[in-house]
Amino acid sequence: MDLTPQSSTMRISELERLSGLSRDTIRYYERIGLLASPPRSGNGYRSYDAHTADILKFIKLAQQIGFSLDQMREALPHLSQPPERCEELLAAMLEKRQEIIQRIADEKARLALLDKLMQRFLGDQDLIAYIDENACPSLQNAG
Repeated sequence: MDLTPQSSTMRISELERLSGLSRDTIRYYERIGLLASPPRSGNGYRSYDAHTADILKFIKLAQQIGFSLDQMREALPHLSQPPERCEELLAAMLEKRQEIIQRIADEKARLALLDKLMQRFLGDQDLIAYIDENACPSLQNAG
């Protein structure tokens, strides 16, 4: 993702298309200071640059990963800097990665406990066979 400023400008409809975010979301990000308010053209339309589309793509991706808007607000100033100046951003990403790994481990442990409990109720019946037979009865009946 290239996050260096570009010179071409666009209207909000083009920014919506490029970023995958609605104009309401884009304007909300402007209101809360996540995005700088864009300059306006002579006819009063907001005029966005390509860098804004890259920033919005980053925000969308970061939200999918689990970063909050406040965390992104802290990270955004680092995006126009060379990578060697992004130690804080990389540290935050590493921390988020560790959180995800821990959540996966926690969920695997919960799944193992659930499987153990199910096995107690199944007795001698094979758990995997039971799951395969009962995972989605509506699909089995459709075939």
